[in-house]
Amino acid sequence: MVDVKVKKSKIGKTGRTRVCQNALESLELEDGTDIVITSDEKSITLKAFTDDLVEEGVIYLREKDMNSLKVNEDDIVSISPHETLTKKAKEKVPWPKKDKDEEE
Repeated sequence: MVDVKVKKSKIGKTGRTRVCQNALESLELEDGTDIVITSDEKSITLKAFTDDLVEEGVIYLREKDMNSLKVNEDDIVSISPHETLTKKAKEKVPWPKKDKDEEE
């Protein structure tokens, strides 16, 4: 999990966010990966993209996403990798692996 400062994006469309490159790198994520953004009030999931113009330690959120999270400019939010339910289930349930001989 990485903490970043919120800045308001000038773009109105939701579903995406621009985040500083060092934040994605520290989470070992690539451009276009879904991330979870968490405030004191709520969490949302957005596709994250890096941008050379985004200052270190900053995330740009659309106004609608800021309202959903109940945050203002300069508030701090946490970002973390988004894990699908399928991935979480596979990690918790140790499915037995079949031997090649059993498959035939």
